[in-house]
Amino acid sequence: MKIWVICSGEAPVSRESRYDPAGYAAYREALLEGEPPAEGVKAARGEGFLLYVSPHAAAQRSAALLYPELEAVTEPRLAELAPPRLRGSRPLWLWRLLTRPTDEDRAGAEALISELDEREKDCILVSHPRMIPLLLDRMRVHGHCVNRGEFGAIKPMERILVTRRDMHCGGCAHNCFLNNPGCGIGRDKAQRAGIPFEK
Repeated sequence: MKIWVICSGEAPVSRESRYDPAGYAAYREALLEGEPPAEGVKAARGEGFLLYVSPHAAAQRSAALLYPELEAVTEPRLAELAPPRLRGSRPLWLWRLLTRPTDEDRAGAEALISELDEREKDCILVSHPRMIPLLLDRMRVHGHCVNRGEFGAIKPMERILVTRRDMHCGGCAHNCFLNNPGCGIGRDKAQRAGIPFEK
């Protein structure tokens, strides 16, 4: 089973260096419910994948741009984390840093991942920058390998491949897929597991 986790695009919104609670809520609303630009977005191949999308408009629009041929299923558990309830003005980076998952968010992520594991269908999840780290953390706990090509904060339109750990060799630092092993260790493990690969 393969899972593509994709960060929603963002609408072009002017940004301030500091926000009070009302200002940050308005800024966040504009990002999540605005329309990400279509320029530079190429449609991807999604045949055979199920598409689950956050209910926020930006995620719905991003999914439609990336996978116009797939029928999206709205999944509330992919919604962005709620902002912290704070008073006073704070820098934008601090608002983002203080946005943390609640027990309800964790429980929702756990339930969603368990359901996906039971279905064992390739799927695509379109979510948001604060929610995706929680999803990836819980996926690792559930025995998945997270293959991310970027460093630092999750970026708009970033794609992250998540696969089951038993699809990989695990015998060296490369951790290749068993159907495409890159060394003798992987080839030996694939042969013992009965997994076909090109020699």
